[in-house]
Amino acid sequence: ALDEADFEKSRPTRVTVEEFLFETPTSARVQILFEGEDDRPMRIDSTSLLRLDRWEWAEENWWITPGKL
Repeated sequence: ALDEADFEKSRPTRVTVEEFLFETPTSARVQILFEGEDDRPMRIDSTSLLRLDRWEWAEENWWITPGKL
């Protein structure tokens, strides 16, 4: 998804967690905004990607389960 968003070198420069939607004490849907420079020719603007992923709490850490909602 980062490659399709046309980030320069496929790397965003800013990541913001916008919202946690807790479903249970050990799982949440998390909305994340990735922002960075646009890699397309003749474009000096920035680009962004908004993702919604499931995070699960296990082994005292939050684990991202991308694409699984």
